[in-house]
Amino acid sequence: MQRANFLITYDISNEKRLSKIAKAMEREAFRIQRSVYLYPDATIKEIIPLLEKVIALMHEQKDDLRVYKIKKGSIALQSAIDIDNPYVFLEMM
Repeated sequence: MQRANFLITYDISNEKRLSKIAKAMEREAFRIQRSVYLYPDATIKEIIPLLEKVIALMHEQKDDLRVYKIKKGSIALQSAIDIDNPYVFLEMM
């Protein structure tokens, strides 16, 4: 399975949910900015458990999650997902 870096961003409308999601993210990814994290050198299989934790904490209509796959050796963004279809990138592999 191919390894890549993943850039994860979110917009959370509730402070309590925001705090819980930030703590979950900080355990497994590197914070770049307030709601932007880098999950480096991972496979899709390795990142899914983190995304499932975050999605479980989110409000489907009020919050937003984006995951960008960054090809190794490149800064070009490869794909993105959103809360409505969190595993769409699996179909792209």
